[in-house]
Amino acid sequence: MSRYISRRVKVEILYDDFNNDDFIKTIKKVDIFLLPYSLQSYQFAGSGFIIDGTMLNKPIVYTNGIAMQDFLNRGNAISADTPTEFAYALEKIILDYELYQIQSSEVSKLFENQFKISQKIINNLKKLDFRTDN
Repeated sequence: MSRYISRRVKVEILYDDFNNDDFIKTIKKVDIFLLPYSLQSYQFAGSGFIIDGTMLNKPIVYTNGIAMQDFLNRGNAISADTPTEFAYALEKIILDYELYQIQSSEVSKLFENQFKISQKIINNLKKLDFRTDN
């Protein structure tokens, strides 16, 4: 479902039935990723959304209290709790969009580097033989 708030602002509402490929295609098209949702229901489930938005270099406005704070507290995202706070956060990013986009790109690189390090550790652990012969 799409709604035009003005001629220049389009809001795309994504529902649960979105498959992963369509979700990624849609997020690639947006300028700012808004992630309002119920913390009681999805506090830790939102991490996948944060990873997707981060890896796609998107500034993020998210519900306060979501997991993945290490990737949200680096100048690339703003937390909000109420519709008014979401509107202010969106406006703040729009007014300084270039800076938020640069910060989002830096966080994406950080996440990618941490992922590569994790993969190296996992690969090295797989090479170890933890079996004991008694």
